[in-house]
Amino acid sequence: VIDTSTSLAQRDEPTRVETALALLQATRPDDSISVIEFSSAARVRAPLVQAVDGDVITPELVDAVDTEDTGGRTNLRLGLVTACAELLANGQAPVRAAILLSDGKHNKGSFSGASECFQESGIPVFSYAVGRGNLTLLSDLAEKTGGEFRRLSEIDNLYCEFLRVRSVLSGDPPSSCTTFPLKQGDSLSLPFTVPEDQDQ
Repeated sequence: VIDTSTSLAQRDEPTRVETALALLQATRPDDSISVIEFSSAARVRAPLVQAVDGDVITPELVDAVDTEDTGGRTNLRLGLVTACAELLANGQAPVRAAILLSDGKHNKGSFSGASECFQESGIPVFSYAVGRGNLTLLSDLAEKTGGEFRRLSEIDNLYCEFLRVRSVLSGDPPSSCTTFPLKQGDSLSLPFTVPEDQDQ
């Protein structure tokens, strides 16, 4: 659930686009994702679809999140209502959740009842604060729905963060996570231990 309102323009790193792409990279073949964007209005940019096709992230999802366009006011309630409706209408998985990327500066319409659908359906909202904004609103939203709240500026590795969230939702023990950012032309050598029962 991505906030594209004017207040999200020219934010410090990491941007909401980088964050959304990191989320997609952390998905697995049995995951399904929908992309909802909101400002003054809300729309489904990509309906709920399998996140990974073979070894490739579904292009429709990448296209849906890979835009820096902003504009309009912030109707956070409408974004949440739209997201919950999409999950209930098309989500088949026993475990469902929403990832919210916003500054929490709701300034269009009433915010009353914004979390009701998630609370009644047992669907947690994981709120991530982009830049400075209404952190209390985002934190309260996560708490009411059984999710978590974090500031993007405090996360060192977005990919590992979303792997952790996936473990929280699935109930699987968290696995170790390390990434090695490389620029074009760089190379990297990593030690690897070959099990004794395998040919050298």
